[in-house]
Amino acid sequence: MERYLDATALRDAAAPDDAAAAQGWEESLGALCDWAHDVLGPVVTALEEALRPGGDRAKEPLRVVLVPCGRLGTVPWHVARGPGGPSPAYLCRTTVFSYAASGSQFLRTVRRAPRDPAAAPVLLADPTLGLTCAEVEVLALRNAFYPAARLCGGMFEVPEDELLPGTPDEVLGFLADGASLLHVASHGSAGVRPTVSALHLAAEPEGDRPAEAEGADPGDLTVTRLLDQPVHQQATTDGPLVVLGACRTDLSTRDHDEALTLTTAFVSGGARDVVGSRWTADDGTAALLMAVFHHYLNAEGLSPVDALRTAQLWMLDPGRGNPGSLSGVLLRLAERTDLDRVPLWAAFIHQGHPGPAGTRKTHEGGGPDEHEW
Repeated sequence: MERYLDATALRDAAAPDDAAAAQGWEESLGALCDWAHDVLGPVVTALEEALRPGGDRAKEPLRVVLVPCGRLGTVPWHVARGPGGPSPAYLCRTTVFSYAASGSQFLRTVRRAPRDPAAAPVLLADPTLGLTCAEVEVLALRNAFYPAARLCGGMFEVPEDELLPGTPDEVLGFLADGASLLHVASHGSAGVRPTVSALHLAAEPEGDRPAEAEGADPGDLTVTRLLDQPVHQQATTDGPLVVLGACRTDLSTRDHDEALTLTTAFVSGGARDVVGSRWTADDGTAALLMAVFHHYLNAEGLSPVDALRTAQLWMLDPGRGNPGSLSGVLLRLAERTDLDRVPLWAAFIHQGHPGPAGTRKTHEGGGPDEHEW
């Protein structure tokens, strides 16, 4: 883990085209995944034996919620891998992993019911137009699953009168008004302090900028703003799905216990499920993964945590085919032969409700039955 953190720091400080730093980071990530299996593999095996003695493991995968302590929160435990030759034995093949910053936050989350993602979706493409595939990603999602979505950000193929700029205030406003889905295909960063980690959106008009924006980028939606202006009230019984298709949105560079990240801040504010990333994601393959994730979420009716895992297993499959909703650039990306590289398929994690779709039941008093998720 120390070597991985050192390699991450070297890569972050290097030039974008420094192949040696990128290669060193990827090798250290692979070693971390091998070590993670040595640590977690026996635990998962013991859980299987204790919870389902003699049971059929293939029928329903084990579901594990991890609340890591300290710097263990930087480890991608779902990518823990045992020896397997050309097809490594990743733990996510047999186990559904979700993460939580704390036990209390997890318990609050499982009391929230899901919203239909297609009911009131918001799709946001990089306002700076700096991500080549952001517009491809958002338009693919709109065309395949969310024809009534509110579009924000920067897109060449959408008339300006159909777009909002995609400022932090607009995003917070949509969520406060009951958005069912927020999907962001933009830049993100993990700050030197957890509170300044941010999604990089469109700048607020000068007269509308909050006090926090003084001396900061006026387009940053920071952890502080999310916590000061909750995306939803804790007392509500349901919550939106937030998909942060941006870099380093579930990464804290310090203060790792009960880590403050963009992902945990959205969960704390009332989201039912959040998908975030542990490292800098590749633009094209991240767009492909997100398209497949939304396919399994909508066309197959899977819960967010299951849809993410299934999309990642699809990326690992050398015989993968079109699940039914890919076309154009994304379909060509699906033909790449290197999608099984860990940096390309494993960056994204889930926080929120860890259960399958359609299992939430309530007591007569309206609260969820904790035995049913």
